[in-house]
Amino acid sequence: MKKINSLTILPILCGFLLISCSHKDNDLKAIAEKYYQTYSEHQNFDDFMSFYADSVILKDYMFGEKIIGKTALMDFFNWNNPDLVFKDSLALVIERLVTDESHIVASGYFTSFEWGGSSFESMQFTSILTLNSVNQIILHEDWINYPNNLLDYSNRKNSNNWLK
Repeated sequence: MKKINSLTILPILCGFLLISCSHKDNDLKAIAEKYYQTYSEHQNFDDFMSFYADSVILKDYMFGEKIIGKTALMDFFNWNNPDLVFKDSLALVIERLVTDESHIVASGYFTSFEWGGSSFESMQFTSILTLNSVNQIILHEDWINYPNNLLDYSNRKNSNNWLK
């Protein structure tokens, strides 16, 4: 019986590993695109929330808000509030989208909107989403450049207090 040289097997194993990782990244890229399409269209809240695990945590660093659990997150997003009116057909625009094995990083901007009769300009954002083994979001981290008429920066909660 002929012996197999380990130098012959090594490239084959590396190839399988690269294909496996690439496949997962492609799956996550498709999930990211679907998530942000659903978010941007701002039509189906149930579909949008299906991307999140029940134990999700959202950290909005600029607002200083830490939201724990899917029910609290639903209240925080408050999509069905009639006071929220988008001026554009899309709620947000993604300019950059990067994925790895368990993270989605997106940057772009929310389009201008009205809230309770007040107008708000477009707002730049960067988000990091961490997904679990079944590709549900377990950690949602936001940095949003809120305009001064939406967030009083001198009186906001301090997210640095979360540091231990």
